[in-house]
Amino acid sequence: MRCTVWFLAREDYVRLIQYNPRLSHLLNHLFAERLQRSSSTIAELSSEDSRKRLGRLLLDLLAKSGGKDSAKGVISVPLTREELAQMIGTTRETVVRQLYELRRQRLIDIQSRRIVILDRQGLKKLL
Repeated sequence: MRCTVWFLAREDYVRLIQYNPRLSHLLNHLFAERLQRSSSTIAELSSEDSRKRLGRLLLDLLAKSGGKDSAKGVISVPLTREELAQMIGTTRETVVRQLYELRRQRLIDIQSRRIVILDRQGLKKLL
């Protein structure tokens, strides 16, 4: 997966949004969504247990992966256990235990380095 990062000088950014109100509106909307998502994440990290946070993350990753894999329940974003742990504010060991428990409950399966959601509704019930 490739990513291109562009930098825009502050002066150029200000000039750009002054002359393009539609762009300004779209960017404000984007920033508001990100701020709301960040607030939700903070609330989840402080109040939900690790299983709920992991379940929510897996469902979010599945929704973002899209395509044929997503329809089959396959999370196509390759992440290590450590990365999953960092994303939900816990340890790698906790993620391993929670993944094992979700697998034991037949909510997910782990195939090589991919996670497959077997029961979306069951996973949603954990939330």
